[in-house]
Amino acid sequence: MAASRSEEVREKARSLLQQLAARAHLSSVDALFEMHAAKMVDQLQETVDQWSHSSPQRFVLDAVVSSAGISVVESLLDRVTAILQSCLEPERDAELRSGLFSLTSRLLLRLGESAHSERASRFAGDAVATMILPNMKWKAGRTAAAVRGTAVASLWAALQSNLLTGEQIRALAEPLQSPLNVTIEDDSQMTRLLTCRALALLYRGLTREQLHPLYPPLLKRLDDASNDVRMQVANAITAYLEAFDGQFEVPLYEAHLEAILRGLLIHLDDSEEPIRLAVLDVLKVAAALSPALLVKEVQAVRHKFKHPDLCDRLVQHVETIDPSMPTPIQE
Repeated sequence: MAASRSEEVREKARSLLQQLAARAHLSSVDALFEMHAAKMVDQLQETVDQWSHSSPQRFVLDAVVSSAGISVVESLLDRVTAILQSCLEPERDAELRSGLFSLTSRLLLRLGESAHSERASRFAGDAVATMILPNMKWKAGRTAAAVRGTAVASLWAALQSNLLTGEQIRALAEPLQSPLNVTIEDDSQMTRLLTCRALALLYRGLTREQLHPLYPPLLKRLDDASNDVRMQVANAITAYLEAFDGQFEVPLYEAHLEAILRGLLIHLDDSEEPIRLAVLDVLKVAAALSPALLVKEVQAVRHKFKHPDLCDRLVQHVETIDPSMPTPIQE
C-alpha cells in the first residue's frame, strides 16, 4: 500500500485486507490491525538497524500507521518512536530519512486531527527534540539540503497539529532558535518558506521574554529573492507581533520596536505592490503596540517614498485606534 503510487494498487490492497479480516471472522480491517499490528511492529523493530530507503519494512510501517485506526496507532506510538529515532539519526541513509520524515509529518497531522492524548503530545515532543532538530543542522550538499527541508516540514507538522503543549513549546524555543536561523537562510526556497510558516506557529506558544530576540532573521528575509517567501515573512511577523497580545512593554523594548518598524517601512515602499500591501497590514498590527512611535517613524521617512499614499493610509489607521493622536503629515 505505502510503496505504490497507484490508487488502483492501493485499492486492491485495501480490498485484500477486508477479505483477510472477513476470513478471520473479524468485524473490520481495524480489528485486524488491533489484533496483529503490535506484533508486526515489534518484528519490524528487530531489523531496524539494517533498513535502507528501499527496505520493504519501512513501507510496512508506513502502511500500518497510515491505515490502522487512530486508537491502534496511538497504542503503537512508543514502538514507532523507537523505530523513527533509530532511522532518523543523522548518520543513517539520507533517502531513508527523507521518506520517514514524510511519514512523520503525516502521522503528526493525523494524530492532531483525532488524538490529543498525553501519549500523542509526548510523541510530538520526542519527534521535534530527537528526530527533527538533529536533522535541521546545516551540512553541505544537495542530499543534506533535501533532508533538512523534510525535517523542517515535519517541524511545521508538529506545530500545526496542536499536539505540543505550551510547556513543550517553551522548552523547545531555545534549541530551535539556531537551527531555524539557519533554515530561514537556506538555498531552498521551499525550506525558507516552511521555516516562516513554522515560526508563525511557534511564536504563539512563547513567552514575551522568549519572543523579544527573535525578530532580526525575519526582517532580513523581507529582502528574499522569492516573493512567496516574502509574503510568508510578512505573515510570520504579524504572528510575532500578535503573540505579545498587546503586552509589548514599549518603554523597556522601544529599540526593538523601532528596529521592527524601520525594517518594515523600507518595504512599505517596495517595488512590488503585493509586498507593499502585505507590509501595510503588518504595520497596522504593529500600530497597536505604540501608535505614537509608528507615526514618528512614518513622518521621518514619508518624504522619501515613491508611494506616500500608503504612509497616509497607515496614519489614518492610527487615528482610528487612537483618535487623540495628533497625526498631521507634512509634504
